[in-house]
Amino acid sequence: MSDIAKSEGVQQLWSGTWTSLLLVSNPIIQHFVYEQMRSWSLQEKLRQIQRQGREIQSSSLSPAQAFVFGAVAKAVATFLTYPLQLAQVLLRLQTRRIQISVTEESNQTTEQLDTIERSYTGTIDCLRRQFASGGISALFTGMDAKLLQTVLTSAFTFLTYEQVLVLVGRIYDTVK
Repeated sequence: MSDIAKSEGVQQLWSGTWTSLLLVSNPIIQHFVYEQMRSWSLQEKLRQIQRQGREIQSSSLSPAQAFVFGAVAKAVATFLTYPLQLAQVLLRLQTRRIQISVTEESNQTTEQLDTIERSYTGTIDCLRRQFASGGISALFTGMDAKLLQTVLTSAFTFLTYEQVLVLVGRIYDTVK
């Protein structure tokens, strides 16, 4: 840390902090969307039961609902935060490329090294340039692979979560 502070300045120690803080919103959005769909579904289930005059048997989602709601919630969260994730990756890749080119070509003069500059000055610059190079679609380059990975994981996570809730509810009812 002291090397970075000396060579690049103390402010570089906090480089990327705002982007990382914004990306914390991804799981928040995911859980919010999931809970909204869950709440809506359970309220609808309760209304149907009340109309039919039946007794409430379960206040949980079906496994299929949990799976679909988990997948949709993650897809929404990923869609909303993906441009920031892309910018973060691009900024990291360019920093690594600069470090590699400097170490591989250490026989360059100081003037030559100064010409190897970062192509992006920060997150906003990266997003602006991505947009300028290809419009909205450029901000979502590679999102299909990200969705495939994260949506399935999330769907199974929420499926498991709902099943654990059912199990805990049954155990609680037996102990009562």
